[in-house]
Amino acid sequence: MAWHAFAAEIFFGVKSNQFGLGSKFELGVFVNAQGQPINAVGGHVIFPADAFDFQGFYTGNSALAFWVTQPALISPGVVSFSGIVPGGFTGDKEYLFSLILKPKQKGAFTITTSDEKILLNDGSGSEAQIAQAPLSLKVVQTTSQSFEPPADTTAPELFVPSIGQDPNTFNGKYFLAFAAQDKSSGIDHYEVMESPQLGSFKSVLGKSSWVAAASPYLLQDQSLQSDIYVKAVDKAGNAVTVKVHAKHFTAWYENYFVWGIILLIGIIFIGYYAWKKRRF
Repeated sequence: MAWHAFAAEIFFGVKSNQFGLGSKFELGVFVNAQGQPINAVGGHVIFPADAFDFQGFYTGNSALAFWVTQPALISPGVVSFSGIVPGGFTGDKEYLFSLILKPKQKGAFTITTSDEKILLNDGSGSEAQIAQAPLSLKVVQTTSQSFEPPADTTAPELFVPSIGQDPNTFNGKYFLAFAAQDKSSGIDHYEVMESPQLGSFKSVLGKSSWVAAASPYLLQDQSLQSDIYVKAVDKAGNAVTVKVHAKHFTAWYENYFVWGIILLIGIIFIGYYAWKKRRF
């Protein structure tokens, strides 16, 4: 009994333990730190794949500030996740995320966790002892309950991407690291656009476009002469865009403004020389 008294646990929360066939419901995933300072949580949520369809997830208002792995279905009935909180937390009911499931078979079922890992904020990342807390629920023919996505008209919070370089990441090439927070529906995806500086030949020859991205993102312009835009989009479609200014200026010989000035000076000089020659 003493082992369970001090063991942290990942547990579930639902509005009801009974759901109807075909009616989506929200399964909240929480962590009880049991008074221990925790700064990382990860593992798998396991549900009967023949009884439920995975419909998606929400991460708004999560205690996890940064996702290493956003909740994702990695195999039938298995959702993987992991995230961190710099500075840690010690709450007894810290919300992590929600899964949206849709029952497709009547009966009594159990949802549990596996491969749980909870790291302590003790300076060395020690692993906490973990107690499992499976959830039992029942699926019946019909119920009056029906899940409605939360209303969300607020864009994700502003964030600050950073350019990095590490010999163990992308073979030492420059990359962009970023993470945004959304307190309502949660971040759905990111997009990145590298835009050559105004005046460069690259800005004329190439067309900048948005591409789907994940952090860390390998920069295409390793010269760091492009402005970088990062867009964070939440699950309701709201978006916020931030800019990372180019680290290096375009070389003079790659700038068409400079060549335009040189050409203009050349035309003026040639015109003056021709005028002077006719005059004398």
